[in-house]
Amino acid sequence: MTKLSKDNNDLFIVYRYNIHSINNTKFIMGIYDTQEKAIKRQYELAPNYNKPMSSNVSANGNVVFINKLKLGDSNIEMFTTNI
Repeated sequence: MTKLSKDNNDLFIVYRYNIHSINNTKFIMGIYDTQEKAIKRQYELAPNYNKPMSSNVSANGNVVFINKLKLGDSNIEMFTTNI
């Protein structure tokens, strides 16, 4: 397991939902300690960038976002802090 350095306490959460799903349930697809790792995972799941949505989409309708959060206490509405 990678430890976060004292200087970098950011976490990057990759999550997805499917635009064809009736309930649009969001799934966390990974939590990473660097933005580069999160972007790599995002492109594995959905290789096509969608500029108007500022996210990646796949051919089967998955929309994949990355959220950046600070390690520790917070009060953030989930899935609103797109990088």
